[in-house]
Amino acid sequence: MIFLRLAYMIRFCTLAVSFFLFGNGCLRAENQSVKSNNFLPPPVWSCIQTIGSDVVLKWEPVPDPGGNFVQYEVYSLEDGLLTTISNIATTTFTHTGVTTIKNYYISVIDNITGATSSTTIKNIVLTVNNPNNGTALLTWNNSGFPLPASPARPIRIEREYPAGNWTIRDSVISTTTLYRDTIDICQAFLNYRIVHPGNGCDFTSNAMGDVFEDKITPDIPVISNVTIDTLTGNVNLFWNVNGQPDTYGYVVYLMDANGFLVEIDTVWGIGNTSYSYAENTTNGPLTYSIAAFDSCYTSSVPPTFQTSAKADVHTTVFLSGTYSECGSVADLNWTDYAGWDIDYFDLFYHDNSSGWITISNINGNQQSIVLPNTSIYKFVVKAYSLDGRITFSNSIQLSATSSPAPTINYVASASVINQQVNLKHFVDTSGNVSAIAFEWLQKNGTFKEVGRVPVFLPFTSFIHADANVEQINTYRAVVIDSCGNQTIISDTVKTTVLDVVGDSLNMINQISWTPYIGFDGPILDYEIYRSIDGVLDPIPLANVGPVTYDYSDYVGEENVRNTLCYHVVAIEGINSFGFAETANSNVQCSEFPPRVFIPNAFTPNGFNPIFRPEYSYMEFPDFYMKIIDRWGHVIFETDNPITGWNGTLLDGTELAPNDNYKYLIRFYGIDDLEMIFTGHFTLLR
Repeated sequence: MIFLRLAYMIRFCTLAVSFFLFGNGCLRAENQSVKSNNFLPPPVWSCIQTIGSDVVLKWEPVPDPGGNFVQYEVYSLEDGLLTTISNIATTTFTHTGVTTIKNYYISVIDNITGATSSTTIKNIVLTVNNPNNGTALLTWNNSGFPLPASPARPIRIEREYPAGNWTIRDSVISTTTLYRDTIDICQAFLNYRIVHPGNGCDFTSNAMGDVFEDKITPDIPVISNVTIDTLTGNVNLFWNVNGQPDTYGYVVYLMDANGFLVEIDTVWGIGNTSYSYAENTTNGPLTYSIAAFDSCYTSSVPPTFQTSAKADVHTTVFLSGTYSECGSVADLNWTDYAGWDIDYFDLFYHDNSSGWITISNINGNQQSIVLPNTSIYKFVVKAYSLDGRITFSNSIQLSATSSPAPTINYVASASVINQQVNLKHFVDTSGNVSAIAFEWLQKNGTFKEVGRVPVFLPFTSFIHADANVEQINTYRAVVIDSCGNQTIISDTVKTTVLDVVGDSLNMINQISWTPYIGFDGPILDYEIYRSIDGVLDPIPLANVGPVTYDYSDYVGEENVRNTLCYHVVAIEGINSFGFAETANSNVQCSEFPPRVFIPNAFTPNGFNPIFRPEYSYMEFPDFYMKIIDRWGHVIFETDNPITGWNGTLLDGTELAPNDNYKYLIRFYGIDDLEMIFTGHFTLLR
């Protein structure tokens, strides 16, 4: 027995020397199968597991059909023989208080050949470093456990959170010994361990941890595209799944009118990467951004979720257009998509009676289309990116219709004001009218356009400054539609022309005028107005009936210099359009020369009791009259043109005798010319 024990020790020393000289290669050679039925094979490792500070070694039982087994001997290169096990069925051993990497192997002692040894493998020792940047840095050693090339047995990185709950964080290839884990828990004590599959059980490292804090915000989202649903009109946004696994959700932003991104909604869940909502798409392009947030709160007041920066903005394609009846053309314009480079556009349209028509591969931002039918057309633009992404614009509708001509085209009046013809016009603006062309009848019988006025309201006006208002002027109005074509022509109107013939002998002005032609309503009367020396009396001189075209004006009693002017106004009754107008004639004047009558006798007690001149069409800014007797004495004088001599002497108490007397009268008449009259007259009592 002593001899056998000595042989075993020699065998162990030989194996130990072999290991140090030749390494695992020699031991692995001894782990090969042996054909001898009496030779016990070396043990095969199942796994090594670290539990707390203990290392549990596990192996497969050695087959011993011949009953030659003596014992297991468990070694570490660092500590030598750890234990002997005499029960062949015992396949586990716990090495307590282990804090470093150990190289373990097992020898089988039989009573025939001595000892055979397993491969040398290591317990997995994990080190966890906390760099305080929101990550955990894990390093560990390779166990040296021989694994087959296929199938692969990856290493699992497991984390304990909450306590007692281990979850797999990642898997790496078996040769990996370094891993960085991103912290996705706001703040907690986190344990890690390494798990490597063995034969029937897993190699496990020690558990190691620290207090970790999530300091990494989610990744900035990447928007794929923003598009408008052609059926519902909703805006749809799409973006990528965030790369940070602790992402809670996303914030959707819309740019307001001032250029600020304003939060409009929140999308919960890392995998929810689209958003659809109803928005007004008719006022212009819409600009959006996305931000991601995780489960952690910031230290700000009030606290908010830890949020990424905003994604690069994306802006929708905005389509607008107009329809022109001139040629039945729809002119479409649209903006570029902002967010990725445009390759080309497709334009789609239909009129609800047929399918979509496509104009493909448009490289610009506009398109003109001749629309064949009178209908309501719908349009939408589809944009393509260089990498094949697409987006749709808002949809618009254009009414391809022909507007009717206006039902009313009426020259309301042709009135002479300030010696120019003022034309007032009334039109039905619900019809197709963009302007009114005013035409004047020439002497050769043809109409000539004298002016054109754009139409914004039912009433428009035009002044024909070149008209000769001393003759009848005939006008009409022509409707110009939105295409510049003439459509409806009005009835003609004729101005009223007034004439004045003066009778200076009888002091009468004879006034006559032509009738006004063109009112829709009846002419109620004509009002005759007169101005004296340029001052117009606002009250009519007279009113005459609608078929009276003359008037006699006695002007002998008027104290004017020399000018009397007249015009007439035709007064319309309410017409079929619900209003009434007036029409002025031209202004004509008459001039009477000034007159002075000095009597050659007067009778103080008779029919002509006062001696004074009679005047007409005169002014007296400076008047003087004196009476002289035959001896040259001034017996009367005055500076009042109304005051005359009553036949008394200067003191007014003595009557002048019947005799011949001399007068001298001086005043300023027309155009401020001095006028002097002298002569004789007789006083008779």
